[in-house]
Amino acid sequence: MFIDLPKPFQAQLFATINSTQKPVDKSLTYELFGYNVAEQPEGYWSPDKLAVFLARKLNAEPDSPLRNKIIVAPLNDFSVGTSSQENPWKVSMATVVEGILRLISSNPKRDTNELLTPRPKERNTLKSAPSTQPALRSAYIESNDNLIYVTVRNFLEAADSVFWKRAKDGSFIIKTVGIQALFDVLRKLAPSALEQKDVSVKSFVGRLSAASDIDFAADNFRNASGSGRSEIRRAIEAKIGLAE
Repeated sequence: MFIDLPKPFQAQLFATINSTQKPVDKSLTYELFGYNVAEQPEGYWSPDKLAVFLARKLNAEPDSPLRNKIIVAPLNDFSVGTSSQENPWKVSMATVVEGILRLISSNPKRDTNELLTPRPKERNTLKSAPSTQPALRSAYIESNDNLIYVTVRNFLEAADSVFWKRAKDGSFIIKTVGIQALFDVLRKLAPSALEQKDVSVKSFVGRLSAASDIDFAADNFRNASGSGRSEIRRAIEAKIGLAE
């Protein structure tokens, strides 16, 4: 059925089929979607492929706060989260990939279609980012992947210092909704950080430290749905001066 189709297009078809019928776990889909990263020049990588690559890097590099914490398995907010040497917390590949994706593309599927149709094209052929696009969109189009990675890694190092290392047992800041909420906060912090040309760990710690006293194990964060994510995001934003 997929004979002679380019491998990236095969992967996209697989992801589309499984998301419109009975989908496999998103983490596994992302792993399969990005399996041929080494077979394609970086300049041709779709947002999905770059996000998978960066998530893998965060999971592998010794200085990453998510080293060995990203797994290809479905997780829920009541099966993980107790942080200790015997039972370290984990996060799904899908959570990290989607967090990175929202920093570089407002419509990853459309970007991928544009890059693959009618033949593979480099990402610098995509339209320049309007002001409504994510803050790291221009870096993606210009293939400045190091800036994207350093920004994400340094923010997560700051989150590790301010939140994760202090997390109580049962804290929702080390569960899916907490990680999602932190990526939401990064989306709002990134524009000013890039404008000031300061994406250092120290800078992000300075912004997040005002929220260090929040007890994310409290009952008001116990909703494991999207509203729990929103509660965490709003609580952090209110403390650090980002509340609307």
